Amino acid sequence: MPDPHIKRQIAKYALEFVEDDLVIGLGSGTTAEAFIRVLAEEKPHTLCVASSKRSEDLATSLGLHCLNIEDVAFVDKTFDGADQVDDEKRLIKGKGGCLLREKILIDISRKVYIMIEETKRVPSLGNDVVPCEITPWGHTHTVGAIRSLGFEGEYRKNGNNTLFLTENNNLIFDVAIDAFLEGPEELHTLLKSITGIVETGLFTSTNPTIIIGLQNSCSIAY
Repeated sequence: MPDPHIKRQIAKYALEFVEDDLVIGLGSGTTAEAFIRVLAEEKPHTLCVASSKRSEDLATSLGLHCLNIEDVAFVDKTFDGADQVDDEKRLIKGKGGCLLREKILIDISRKVYIMIEETKRVPSLGNDVVPCEITPWGHTHTVGAIRSLGFEGEYRKNGNNTLFLTENNNLIFDVAIDAFLEGPEELHTLLKSITGIVETGLFTSTNPTIIIGLQNSCSIAY
């Protein structure tokens, strides 16, 4: 279960890397939200670009100024969380449903910081699900193509059992990976080759700085 104390501790540590006059990218999820709260408390005049409406709403409610991503040429530094981080700094993201926007934001960022609790660090990615954002039109055929490659999984659903929609009005199909991946890059390429898959939750070329939080301390792990 997420530990709010550790998440706030991680956020305060990450804030040391936020200089004045930067445009800061805001990720999505509970760790990113802890960072947004600390940023608003200590650097309330920071300009930001958010990867989700929830993050943007939180930031603006706390007094931060959020820019439209179309109005910036780049983002100086982005701070986000992850579901898994391996020893080569490759990530699985997307359990919050914002993987496409998070990947776009990361791609236009000059520097990326991934903030995680110790439990999110793994030797190799996998033994979990890889979220895939897919188009609603033709989704049964897209899922059929995924299954034809030997993968199983399930549609992401809301609490009332309706299909979850991303902020891009796409669906998410969580591909079950029952082993650790030797080549996450190859799996990403294979899944992206299926027409109808917009993006996968495998982030393999980000090369972020990893901030890891322990019970009583934080550090840049690698």
